[in-house]
Amino acid sequence: MNKKRTFSRLGAMAVVLAISTSSWAATPNPAPTLLDKCMDAVDLGYGKNGQFLNCYAEELQRQDKRLNTAYKAAQSKAPADARPALLKSQRAWIAFRDARCELERTLDYAPNGQVNQAACLSSLTEEQAKWLEGAILN
Repeated sequence: MNKKRTFSRLGAMAVVLAISTSSWAATPNPAPTLLDKCMDAVDLGYGKNGQFLNCYAEELQRQDKRLNTAYKAAQSKAPADARPALLKSQRAWIAFRDARCELERTLDYAPNGQVNQAACLSSLTEEQAKWLEGAILN
């Protein structure tokens, strides 16, 4: 094998690695969310699950408000003939979210059923709000 070609390939790989590593290292961490801050403040001693529940309940309120705002905006921007389908889709999504998160409540893994259900509700609600904001409103 040609040593010059081998060194050339190694040099090219080193450049690619250096560029990808530097861009990865330069990517800032996202700012902590209110949920992150709440979860970081949880005292991991006695009563932590109640604290987790409170954090997720607060997050669900924020995300539910965001979802409602996005849905109302989507309804107003959607063509008139698409509005019934949007309503049907949203109702089906709510049924899916509630059933999925009920399943999370019944599964046996840490931290506990109620916390898992609350985490699921806030997470799926956030995802749906993002979807409405991006897919429908843009």
